[in-house]
Amino acid sequence: MDILTLQYFNIYGLYTFSNSEEFRTFSKRNTKTDIHILSETSESAKIAEVVNEVRTIFPQAHIKGSFVSNESDNLNYSPHIKLIFTFFNVRQTEQKDSDTLPFAGIFSGFAALIKDSVRNQETQKTTQLEIANSTAQQINESMLYAWKIQKAMLPSKTEFNLLFPNHFIIYKPKHYVSGDFFWLKSKGSKTYFALADSTGHGVPGAFMSILGITSLNEISSLFNEWYSMLPSDILNHLRIKLINSLNQSGKSYEEVNDGIDIAMCIFDRETQKLQYAGANIPLYVVRNNILQEYRCQKMPVGISPRMNEPFTTTTIQLNEGDNLYLASDGYADQFGSKNNKKFKRKSLKQQFALISNQDSKTQKQILTDTLHFWQNGNEQTDDITVMGITISKASTFDYKI
Repeated sequence: MDILTLQYFNIYGLYTFSNSEEFRTFSKRNTKTDIHILSETSESAKIAEVVNEVRTIFPQAHIKGSFVSNESDNLNYSPHIKLIFTFFNVRQTEQKDSDTLPFAGIFSGFAALIKDSVRNQETQKTTQLEIANSTAQQINESMLYAWKIQKAMLPSKTEFNLLFPNHFIIYKPKHYVSGDFFWLKSKGSKTYFALADSTGHGVPGAFMSILGITSLNEISSLFNEWYSMLPSDILNHLRIKLINSLNQSGKSYEEVNDGIDIAMCIFDRETQKLQYAGANIPLYVVRNNILQEYRCQKMPVGISPRMNEPFTTTTIQLNEGDNLYLASDGYADQFGSKNNKKFKRKSLKQQFALISNQDSKTQKQILTDTLHFWQNGNEQTDDITVMGITISKASTFDYKI
């Protein structure tokens, strides 16, 4: 039986082939491809015959045949169509090899050109992939270096161990860098410590955290009356510095309206009294497995509708063996479990009460394992920071400020 062999063949669009086997493989994988056949001959019978031949290879495809006057028409035709076959100088010949694909001999005129095109496309894709990989690597390296800088600004484990021998800190940024931070200073018998959660996470949150750390360091060095300052005084000064640093007035939508949630504490090792002031972060004290929550003020440090309201200080008499807990909202807001719901602060407070009779290392491990089990493979929702301190006979180490 006579079949159609195409003397010239080309494909415009997403697909090019260097040999008939590539075309055969493509045809098996793309049975529903939209196909438009463009022929230089105006004889409808021959166009119909070509359509029928193509349909035997693509039985489920939507196939259409059309006459075009020249090749320039082809290049401008229907750019949304997935695959376009362009046929020129159509003629009939006898089939010599029944195993040969009807289109097997059509590449002779264009083989070199198509191979070069395929090679160029592959080279271009490889180059683009290499550029993308290189860019991603540079970003990762930059983020890793930023993490090292931010980590260097946080108190060291040695400093915390000297002041609070029985303590733990869970610090899990959502990305490399974090909007959460913790802070520590000491003078005489007093230890000043804080846990904070800046607006956002990742790079924006990290900028806010660095601003918060440097501002607290400046406050601690500029005021001669530092030793007699209350936690509320520190937060009031911090609010002023943040508002001035970010040029916040509350009058323009273009302003940066970010702020910092923070719990500020001062512990006197001689009297074992703790002073606390909180901006959206409460303090939990567990004594004999009973948890007492000291509520925070519902406003951030920064611009807010209540920014003219001063922070206040609460004084708590602690006993040896009492446990203190501070946490950003990342742990409680983590989605997980079978129902993909938040862990919630109520559950976190229950955890604090249950683990309070354990040593700090065990407490940290229980909270870490609980979070991992709850998360159940879900993406981390936010930066996570939890601090736990057991009151004991602390060192008299004086960390100069």
